[in-house]
Amino acid sequence: PEYNCHVLLNTSGYGMLIYKHSHDSNMISAEKVSVYSKSHPLLAANPNPFTGNVKITMSGLATSSGQMNIYNAQGKLVRSIHVQNQSAVWDGRNNECVRLPEGTYMGVFTSGSFKLSIRLCLMH
Repeated sequence: PEYNCHVLLNTSGYGMLIYKHSHDSNMISAEKVSVYSKSHPLLAANPNPFTGNVKITMSGLATSSGQMNIYNAQGKLVRSIHVQNQSAVWDGRNNECVRLPEGTYMGVFTSGSFKLSIRLCLMH
C-alpha cells in the first residue's frame, strides 16, 4: 500500500498530531502515529511578524533538507527556497528579487511526501 503522512498544526504553528494514511483499493484508513507537545514547534519563524528577514527553522524532523515554498494570500507561489540544516531565510522578496507587499504569506516545507506549513506576516 501507499502511505502519506500529514501533520495537523494549530494556528501558532505548533504540531498537534501526525496521521499516516494508507490507500488500499478504495479504502482510506487513518492511523495516529505521533502526538507533539504544544511547547515544541515543528516549524518556527523568528521574528514573525517581520520587516527584513525571517528565519524559518524546523525541529524534530528526520530530514534536514527540502524545499520551502512561499505562497501569497491568493495561493500563488512567490518564492522557492532550498532548505539546508533544517532552516531557511526569507527576505520578503519573490523569485525575481522584487520586494513583496505587506501581508500574510504561507510557507510550506516539503521533503518527499512530507509537508509542514506556517503563516508568515510581512510588514514594512
